[in-house]
Amino acid sequence: MSVAVRPARVSPDAAVGPAAVTVLGCATVAALGALAAQQQTLALAAAGLAGIALLVVLAGGWIDSIAVLVITLPLPALYAAGDLRLAPAAPITAVVIAAWFLAWGPSRRRLSTGAIPVLLCLAFLLAYLLAGAVSDHRGAALREIANLVLIGTLLVVATDTFSRRPGSAGTAALAIAGTAGLVGFLAALETGGVIPGQFSEEGVNRAALGFGQPNGLGMFLALALPFAVHARRISGNTAMRAATTLALVMTVIGLAGTFSRGSWLSVLIGTFVLLLIGEWRFVLRVLGGALVAALVVDIVTGGAIRVTIAGTLLDWSVAQRAALMLAGIQLFLEHPIIGAGPGAFAAELDRLGALVPTLWDMKATPHNAYIQVAAESGLVGLSIYVLLLVALIRRALAAARGASADPVQASLRRAALWTLAIFCAEGMVEWPLSHGHAQIIIIAAAIACAATVTQRNGRSVPVGTTPAAVAPARGPS
Repeated sequence: MSVAVRPARVSPDAAVGPAAVTVLGCATVAALGALAAQQQTLALAAAGLAGIALLVVLAGGWIDSIAVLVITLPLPALYAAGDLRLAPAAPITAVVIAAWFLAWGPSRRRLSTGAIPVLLCLAFLLAYLLAGAVSDHRGAALREIANLVLIGTLLVVATDTFSRRPGSAGTAALAIAGTAGLVGFLAALETGGVIPGQFSEEGVNRAALGFGQPNGLGMFLALALPFAVHARRISGNTAMRAATTLALVMTVIGLAGTFSRGSWLSVLIGTFVLLLIGEWRFVLRVLGGALVAALVVDIVTGGAIRVTIAGTLLDWSVAQRAALMLAGIQLFLEHPIIGAGPGAFAAELDRLGALVPTLWDMKATPHNAYIQVAAESGLVGLSIYVLLLVALIRRALAAARGASADPVQASLRRAALWTLAIFCAEGMVEWPLSHGHAQIIIIAAAIACAATVTQRNGRSVPVGTTPAAVAPARGPS
């Protein structure tokens, strides 16, 4: 007598996952081929199909969505004309958010916003909405507000993800370190002339890669550097230590190859925040390492570092940035309370240029985030923006101080704190919230905000702590 064995049921996911990955690969290759052949319609169709396939893959949880986002950050712009640049990071961020929502919505689980300063975030958005409502440039305002909503939503998504799966924060950090190492290697090739570059000053190539200009690349590598240091700190075996050391070295070399003085200074200035958590030895090592790196690069390039430093005060670009800042201040004085509206600086630049006779190098940003926020959202927006930065730094400090028992978590949270401090310093010379840079800042903020996310019986519980590990508070039953 034989017993029939029923075949095991195969989950539809087992077929959907590989199929979606296959479609994603084929569509991506087709899109790149169509772009190379300058067939815009076919490229857009293939890119749309790839986006749908990626959405399926991320919503199914087959790969880490934040890590996927990270590796797309340095990709060349999908569209660039003048000062308008559409980075792939923008649509990929939208796909990541949509995939998270598709997975979260049906689950009906409680959203974990951690320690996000929600009221300040909403107040800043409201300040931009108010400024946009009275602006003469509604189209520009709508675009900037949409970007603000996108990166703000990413903060919620990343914080919720890191709260539920603490290991994903470490994965994101390693993805940033690895991506920065590869980008740094390519930047070194561009500086050395192996890859053709567009920026050359006094015989020295300034690396720019897909960011379109050296300062953008420099800002990306500066923000990623703390995570490269973190990856090197936590490397356990010889192979991992060698790989992370190489990534860190390439990140530093690539940053040096951009000759972005603002990014260099931002890294050094941002380092001092670590003194607040007692990391004075590490701060001294960073300063000493920066000095050694500068000497090595100066020798290899035949004095390029000395020329860059000596020519700073006489550099025309420095004078033009000062003129751009004056133009931003002029716009602020015209609309001091609620600002001229998001995106108004770029729209008003031709008129503002006439008010600053020394300005001739027109840029869409005053190269100072604080002046730009003040000009476009007034004292109301600037006050909230500064309070928001202070709140994020305070949360990052609290997270870094509270992870001493776990060296890996302590290193990760120090990296997040350092990155946020670099972000604040970069704001003095750049607009750091552009796509490709803002995502790293958001990841660092999410790591800090997810550090203590659950209040059980009035007590803060670190991420990763199981409910059973927390003693219940005494009280009436």
